Amino acid sequence: MIGVVLAGGSSRRFGIDKLFYPIRGRPLVLNVVENLRRARGVLKVVVVASAKNVSRFDELGLDTIIDNLCIGPLGGIYIALRAFGTIIAVAGDMPFVTSSAVEKLIRLCKDEDEYDACVPSWRCGYLEPLFSIYRASALKVVEQCISEGSLSLHKVLRSMRTLRVPVEEIVDDPEKTFLNVNTFEDLKRVRELL
Repeated sequence: MIGVVLAGGSSRRFGIDKLFYPIRGRPLVLNVVENLRRARGVLKVVVVASAKNVSRFDELGLDTIIDNLCIGPLGGIYIALRAFGTIIAVAGDMPFVTSSAVEKLIRLCKDEDEYDACVPSWRCGYLEPLFSIYRASALKVVEQCISEGSLSLHKVLRSMRTLRVPVEEIVDDPEKTFLNVNTFEDLKRVRELL
């Protein structure tokens, strides 16, 4: 399976390109990339980036493909599905994603052939579409939703055969693992958790 780091966002709420913000002296995105690389079952890791920041990822020595759609995470997933077929997609701003969490999701979803996406699910019903497996069969649904202008991943997942995996089956501390860094307040919380 190909590991895909979704890194095409504009960091509007953050104010600067958050994926290059240093956490323990290294760009935030490197933690996600390195944990995907360490995970058994991930053959290769590719960063899906916008044309404006792809050179910065190249400078870090990362494999990249350009998100020329710039329509949000759904566009990145679409481009990766077209290029690679089945993928595990992870947001580049999730500093606490671990290789063991990636491996666990892959194991829990491995023998399930009747779904297009395998997504962690909270008890309240909220899904984690930015830490999920998307099969090649999801491509048609994604294409249809994009053509209709329906860009919400949650809406797209409702149109797919989606396997929901309770977050507690994947990790012991889901609130930490699935933390996204969108603001400086989030960064403060990351520092506290470190």
